[in-house]
Amino acid sequence: TGLVILNSPHNPTGGMATQAELAQAAASIAQTDAWVLSDEVYSRLVFDDVFASIASEPGMLERTVVLDGMSKTYAMTGWRCGYAAVPEPLLDPLERFFINSTIGLLGLFDIAADSGLPYHEEDFGQTLGTYGAGEGIYLVLPILGPSSLRDAGGRIVDLFLDPLTYLAPESVNLGRAAVTGIDARTRNLDTLDELQRDSLDFYARIRSLYRQNRESEINNGAPPEGSPDFSELLYPGPDEPSETEQSSASVE
Repeated sequence: TGLVILNSPHNPTGGMATQAELAQAAASIAQTDAWVLSDEVYSRLVFDDVFASIASEPGMLERTVVLDGMSKTYAMTGWRCGYAAVPEPLLDPLERFFINSTIGLLGLFDIAADSGLPYHEEDFGQTLGTYGAGEGIYLVLPILGPSSLRDAGGRIVDLFLDPLTYLAPESVNLGRAAVTGIDARTRNLDTLDELQRDSLDFYARIRSLYRQNRESEINNGAPPEGSPDFSELLYPGPDEPSETEQSSASVE
């Protein structure tokens, strides 16, 4: 289960989940990686009980998308004024979707990138890495460049999940894959030339950089587990001398 949809208070029955029921649901969801979509549009139209949101349960705020609005509460017939409260990791993707699906003419133009919201590519290889699948052997694919056994398998899954695989002619799909690889290489030509000039072993350097970049993408930019934490050295507590103060004391 990737997403749990909750509608409370419910339309049209009027039923509403109690605090105890939400606590039980939150305890079950917390054992999974599922997100919660909570429709709370009728939350201020409750008369016989006290409304409770599943986002208020421990550990649920970071994984809950709350949908709410003003149209129902304030009888704004026909206006359809609503909003969503989302965790920070979902903020940029939803902003991109809203901007490109409206101003960008249903995604024909990437207006969001020009507005400071760059596209972040996600693929099935990253999903496998998130769930602990090892990268396997390092590969260099024709035209597409560096990859791994895990990421190459992810590309195959992405290919089968892409609607154009079934809608477009085979020649179009092959051309699209070739253009994608050539475009990626063209955009990185200067960087590759510089790496080749400065590297004793160009192949090993590319392999190392690819693995580091993929690990960063899988962790969404967060440092890997087990990485040393230098924050205490850089920003000591109020009662602990900083590294500079310790050096000064040693000199004195």
